[in-house]
Amino acid sequence: MKIITLVDNICGSASPPTRLVKMLNRPDRQFMAEQGLSIIIEMENGQRVLFDTGSSEQVFLHNLHLLGLEPKDFNAVVVSHGHYDHVGGLVPMIEAGIPIFAHPKTFVGKRYSTAGETKTDISPPQRVIDALAKAKLNLSTQSVEVIPGVKTSGEISHTNDFEQTLNFIRDDEGSMLEDTIHDEQAVYISTKRGLAIISGCSHAGIVNIVTQAKKQTPGARIQMVMGGLHMMGASQDRIRKTMEMLKNLNVDRIAPLHCSGFEAMKMISDRFVGFELMPAGSEIELP
Repeated sequence: MKIITLVDNICGSASPPTRLVKMLNRPDRQFMAEQGLSIIIEMENGQRVLFDTGSSEQVFLHNLHLLGLEPKDFNAVVVSHGHYDHVGGLVPMIEAGIPIFAHPKTFVGKRYSTAGETKTDISPPQRVIDALAKAKLNLSTQSVEVIPGVKTSGEISHTNDFEQTLNFIRDDEGSMLEDTIHDEQAVYISTKRGLAIISGCSHAGIVNIVTQAKKQTPGARIQMVMGGLHMMGASQDRIRKTMEMLKNLNVDRIAPLHCSGFEAMKMISDRFVGFELMPAGSEIELP
């Protein structure tokens, strides 16, 4: 089973690949980066699931074509949550008729970040919203099997007190309310050696996500955690606590991407033996 980082905030060979990670870029095949995330899950039987679609059709399709793939080559798309940098390339998948799995609130209402000096619109592009009328949508708050061996997490329970979702608001029928991003879902992949977990941004907290995965899959070993950890600007205390709890949850390998933040990635790489750097254009094969 292979996992390929299709779109990420960085690309290229930032460090030597490990025994598990293979870099797919070369002089005649250069992947592009953008603020966004998209990951390909390829099972041993050849079925493919796309997890998120980055910020733009341009980067999404450019990188996809470098791999010799088209939207029609996928069995399903899972949308982690309704922020622009995860759904920007969704229209080609809709036009190809690929089933899309998401939470019922993913595409509902305008959404904003208040982390900077001004309120920033981070809603899905209008082109995506307009295309949804033709989409094969599968909406659920519960865990759903996407293809054999791949399922969504369903809504993530917020069970600890240090992973808080801050600085987001949404328009709820004309009222501006705090957005706790309950539409975010992760993906669980069954491998021969346990469970691989892919997260879009971990707004609910990566520890909450892994804890829920272990509850939903009793006895499963967590072979890998991959994706956005949303710890940009997080305190060193929170990053240390996150690493400690992930180790206590027996996570073997971790590949922080997208919104994880430089400080968190550095601390994880220094202290987590199973750290993997996987920019756009990299592939890991899990037994």
